[in-house]
Order: sequence, then C-alpha cells, then structure tokens
Amino acid sequence: MMKKEDVAGNEIIKREKYTKYEKARIIGARALQIAMGAPVLIDTDKTDPIEIAIEEFKKGVIPITVRRRRW
Repeated sequence: MMKKEDVAGNEIIKREKYTKYEKARIIGARALQIAMGAPVLIDTDKTDPIEIAIEEFKKGVIPITVRRRRW
C-alpha cells in the first residue's frame, strides 16, 4: 500500500483501488479538462471526452491525486 500523509494528516492515495465515487470524480474531472482543450495523454481514435478519460483512467496516466480525510 502506498500511503503518505500531508501536513493536515490527510492520507494521500496513489494507484490504489478507488471507490466508485472517486473513480467517477476523476473521470469526470479529466473529461471536463479534455473538453476544455487539455491535451490528451494517450493515442486514441476516440473523440468523446468521457470515452478518452475512461481509457486514460484504465491506463493509469491521469495525473490526479486523491486525498482522503482520516475520521
């Protein structure tokens, strides 16, 4: 397990299993970035931003970090 903690004591998660809510948030945020003109990080023939974001997520190339609070 790759865990780190930030200054506030929140866990910083990298390449672990994400919840379905974290996955939806990551893909949605990345799809919005792509729709607004951000460069695509993989070679693909797809044009739909959501499909591209899903493919990027599956390949693990999305540069987004998930922070979880400790309860």
